[in-house]
Amino acid sequence: MFLDKRKLLKFGIGLLLSAQLWYFIAYSIDVFSSGSLSWDSALYFQPWWLISKGVLWPYSTTIGASFFGNHGELILWPLGWAGYAFRSPIFLLIIQDCAMVLTEAVTIYWI
Repeated sequence: MFLDKRKLLKFGIGLLLSAQLWYFIAYSIDVFSSGSLSWDSALYFQPWWLISKGVLWPYSTTIGASFFGNHGELILWPLGWAGYAFRSPIFLLIIQDCAMVLTEAVTIYWI
């Protein structure tokens, strides 16, 4: 037999994870284009956009305070610099989809 069971299992898991990633991306694009995003999206899109414009201490109008002072999430700054190249907020949703599938792949690998 040309393929052993382990290689076939790895191929099947990789195929399943890639199909899941494409489904998540398509669903994120659908939700984004329908305009049915939640309050949390505004909370993250505004500081991300401001950081991509060069404002390193963004003020969030949704919470009425500095974003860093309220949340302290440092991951938004590297994503903000990447937002300089990718201007649409859909980029954040796609990054979230990729992180979710990558986390699932690491979990499957640990199992």
